[in-house]
Amino acid sequence: MTGKVESRLAVWHKDLEAQGASYVVIMTLKMLELEDYFSITRYLPHHKRMLHDEFEAWLSEQSSVEI
Repeated sequence: MTGKVESRLAVWHKDLEAQGASYVVIMTLKMLELEDYFSITRYLPHHKRMLHDEFEAWLSEQSSVEI
C-alpha cells in the first residue's frame, strides 16, 4: 500500500504524565497565523514565544523533508 503519511507534531506539558495533543502541518500553521495556542493543554501566555519558535522550527523541518 502506498500513500502519503502526514507528519504530526506532539505537544504536551512537561508536568503532565499523559501525552498531550498532536497537530498536523495545517493546524500548526493556523495556530501560528492566529497566535492562538489556547487549545494546547496547560498553555500559559508565557509559553507563547517558546511554542512559536518550536512550531516554526518544526514547519521548517517539514518543508525540507518534502523537497
